[in-house]
Order: sequence, then structure tokens, then C-alpha cells
Amino acid sequence: MVCWLSSSMPIKPHRVEIGSVHGGPEAKTMAIALRFLSVATFLFLLTSSAVASAGVHDLLKKFGLPKGLLPHSAKNYSLAQDGSFVVRFKHPCYVMFTDDLVYYEDTITGHISYGSLSGIKGIQVEKLFVWLPISSFIAVADADSKAIQVNMGFLTETIPWKKFKEIRDCRKKRLQMASNRRNADLLSDELFAAAEVRSGFSLPFALVNYLDHV
Repeated sequence: MVCWLSSSMPIKPHRVEIGSVHGGPEAKTMAIALRFLSVATFLFLLTSSAVASAGVHDLLKKFGLPKGLLPHSAKNYSLAQDGSFVVRFKHPCYVMFTDDLVYYEDTITGHISYGSLSGIKGIQVEKLFVWLPISSFIAVADADSKAIQVNMGFLTETIPWKKFKEIRDCRKKRLQMASNRRNADLLSDELFAAAEVRSGFSLPFALVNYLDHV
């Protein structure tokens, strides 16, 4: 940089070097701090990613619950000190648990304690065309075996532990029609049984067989 000084007498220009300013102790300290921050951020993101991928199913096991309560597509989760949690999925999806179709929203919240998931928001189960919200999973045990008590609206059902040991794949709506067909079959069976009781006669076997295959 060239500086000119005003004067009545002509003065030769003086050149001031500023390289020493950029390379001073403060600049070097700042550069080291920025490098350290970049490395620390990278390690934090790497660790967070590893925890998320390993994570939520191992968390269930740690709290005395079966891993299969949540499907494979769990993307990440967060857990607060008071036990409140958030689980995020890649997309909303469905899982078939033997006779029941269960729907998982893309975000699930609730509270976890040993042997219990309570205050759940974001999981529903289909029961004869009606979707019921699942509010809690509670581990119960007797002298013979362990089970999971599922509270869903006004209903409570106790399901064997082994039904939740496997971590299941979570699919989009491809299982919906199959579930509706199964529920329709169950409902028609109940209606036929009620009709037989009220009328006092049974439908011919050939007709029943035909209706079952329509």
C-alpha cells in the first residue's frame, strides 16, 4: 500500500508492508481455532450419525422392551433427560403384525421408562375398519412368559412377547388392501353366523364356498 503525506515540500512516497498484519499472532490463533472447530464438527456429525443408525432399537432393549415395537425404517431419534422421545421415520408406513395392520407416522413422540412406552402419538392399529390410536406399550410378565400390553383407545390387548422380537420391514400402502379384504372376510363370517342363528337354517355349502372365493 502506498501512502502520500501532504506537505509543502515534495516527499518521496513510503511503502508500508501489510503482510505482517495478516500473518500476526491473532490471525494464526484464529486459523487454528477454525481448524479445530471444523474437526470437532465433523466428529460430532459422524458420531451422531452412528448413534442414530444403531440407535432406537438398542434403546428399546436397554429399557426392557422388545426391539420389534418399531420397524426398520426408523431414521433417527432424540431422547430427553425426562424420558420424552421423538422417533423419525423415512416416510409413513405400514407393518403387518400377524392379524393386525399397524400404521406408523413419519414422526412418533412419547415417553420411555423401563418396561414402558407411554403417551405415544403417531401409531395406529386397524381393528375391523376402525383405526385406533395406540397410546402405550407395557411389558408384563407372569410365571410362564412375558408379554406386551397394548393400550389402544378404549381397548387393551395382551400380545405374546415373541410377536415383537423381530424388527419388521415397514412398507407403504401395499398391505392396505389385503388387510381390508381380511377384515371384510371376518365381518362377512360374523354376519353369516348371525343370519344362521336368527333364521334357523344354514347356507348351502356350495354357496358358502363360492362366496369365500369371490
